[in-house]
Amino acid sequence: MRTCNDIKRYRRGVLPLFFCIFQAVDSFVVIIPQRTIWSSKTTKATTHHLSLSQNSNDHEEEDRMQQLRSLLEASWNQSLMGNIPTTPMAAAQEIADCFFSHQDSAGVSIIDLQLPSLDLRQGTRWYDAVLAADVAHLLVERLIQRQRDHNVDASVVSEQTPSSSKKALLLVRDEATVRTIERVWEKRAVSFTEDDMEEEENDDEDELSNNNEETAVMYDDFADFGFLESIAAVDSSSTSSSGASDTEQKSQTRDTETIDRRRIQLQSLFGDASISEGADMEDKVIRALQSNVVPFLNPQLDEIDTIAMIAPVTRPEVMAIRALVQKYSKTKRIILINPHFAKPRPMELQQARTVYSLRPFLVRAKDSRETLTKIVVLKRKQEWELFVSDSSSGQFERLAVNYPKGVDAMDGPSMEWVAACAQQYLQQKNAGSQ
Repeated sequence: MRTCNDIKRYRRGVLPLFFCIFQAVDSFVVIIPQRTIWSSKTTKATTHHLSLSQNSNDHEEEDRMQQLRSLLEASWNQSLMGNIPTTPMAAAQEIADCFFSHQDSAGVSIIDLQLPSLDLRQGTRWYDAVLAADVAHLLVERLIQRQRDHNVDASVVSEQTPSSSKKALLLVRDEATVRTIERVWEKRAVSFTEDDMEEEENDDEDELSNNNEETAVMYDDFADFGFLESIAAVDSSSTSSSGASDTEQKSQTRDTETIDRRRIQLQSLFGDASISEGADMEDKVIRALQSNVVPFLNPQLDEIDTIAMIAPVTRPEVMAIRALVQKYSKTKRIILINPHFAKPRPMELQQARTVYSLRPFLVRAKDSRETLTKIVVLKRKQEWELFVSDSSSGQFERLAVNYPKGVDAMDGPSMEWVAACAQQYLQQKNAGSQ
C-alpha cells in the first residue's frame, strides 16, 4: 500500500490528466473531479462512475488517476498536438515553444492547464503548489534563456544590463506557500548533490579498476538504472542520442531538475498578511504589494523582465494582479498561470491573450454503454482546435477549429460549441454504423 507521501511524489513526477463530467442534450462530456468552471443555461454539471469518490482511499484514487491519464496518453497525436504535458519539463517546453512563436517581450499572457494538480480553480484536494511552481519555473527559465540567446545572436547585449542578469519574479499567494516550495527545492538540491558525490566516487573506483586490468568488460552499472528511470520521469525528450556519453546524459538529467535560483526570485504577493474580502481589502492589497513585490521591480535595478503569477483565483489576488498589470504590462512580460476572473473581464486584462490551453474531456451518447470518446480542446497557435479519438488507443484527429474574437479569444470556445461538436460527431458515428 502506498502512503500519502508516495502519492505526493507520484503527483510531482507526472501531471495527472483528469476529466470532468458535462451533460449536453444528447451527449455527456465527462470531467473529473466533480466541479467545473463552465456555466450555461443549456447545460448542467452531473456526476459519473469515473469520478473520484470523496470516500475512496489514496491507493484507489491513484489507480483511477493513472487510468484516466493513460486514456489521454494512449491517443495523443504528437504531430498535430505537440508534446503531451505529462511532466513539468514537457509542459514547460511545450508552452515555451508557443511563446516563441508570438515573439512578444511584454504584455499579459495566460496559460490555461485544466489539470487538477495545477488548477486551483478545481479545488484544493488535488492541487500541488510545488508541482505548479516547477512548471512555472521551468517555463520562465526557458523564456529567459531564449531571450538571452536572441540578444547574443543579434549583438544587442547592453554592457550595463547584460541579458544574463535578467531575472523572473515568480509570485504565489502567501509566505506559507513560499516556505513549502522552498523546502522541497532545497531538499531536492541536497539530494542531487549527494548523488553527484556518489557518482564521482564510483567513477574514481572504476578508473582505478580499469587501470589494473589489461581489458575491461563493458556493462551497465546498476546505478545507471536509476538515471534511466529519472530521465524517463522528467521528460523522454531530454535523453541524449544513442551516441552520447553517460556523463552527458547524467548532466542533462541534473540540469532539468535542479532550480537555478540566480534567475528566479520566488516571492509572495501578501507575505504573512491575512487579506480577505471587505471594505479595507484594497488598502491591504496595495500595502502588501508595496512591501513584498514592488521592491523587486525597482526600475533603477532593471533586473526583472518577467513576472509569473501562479493560480490567482481569489478576489484579493485578482486585485493585486490588476494593479501589477496596470503598472508593468507595457515594460515587462506578465504570465498568469490558471487565473480565474469574474465576468465582465477586468479592464486591465482586456488585451490579455491565451498562449496555451489544454482542456481534456470524455464524451459519450446519452444512455449509452459504449466506449467513451475522448476530446481535447487545445490552443497552441492563434486558433483553438478540437481533437477527437473514439477508441482506447486510436490517435486523436482534428475535428473542428474555432477562431473566437475579442474577449472570447482569451476564454476560448464556449462549452455549447464543444458540446455541439461532440453531439454532431456522435450522431454521424451512429449513422455510419447503422
